[in-house]
Amino acid sequence: MFQLRTSMSTRNTLLSSCILILLPSTLYANAGTLLIWAQMLHLVFGNILIGLIEGLLLSKFYKTSKWKSILIMILANYASAWLEVYYSPIIL
Repeated sequence: MFQLRTSMSTRNTLLSSCILILLPSTLYANAGTLLIWAQMLHLVFGNILIGLIEGLLLSKFYKTSKWKSILIMILANYASAWLEVYYSPIIL
């Protein structure tokens, strides 16, 4: 009788593939839309970038410490953003 010789890694790969294909997968529909992700990415990274630019401009025009100006502006941007998130349902 003809016997196919396969290596152990080929058998493991084949077995793993069959298990992954045959087992049902659970899908979650609550991952969030791209609009939510874009807003959160802007909230996290956008405020850092805006605070960096504003802090550099403040330190240039008012001759203050660069790091202190940048840190204060980043914190002010985050405080402003979270206050807007908190108060926006009241305003609308």
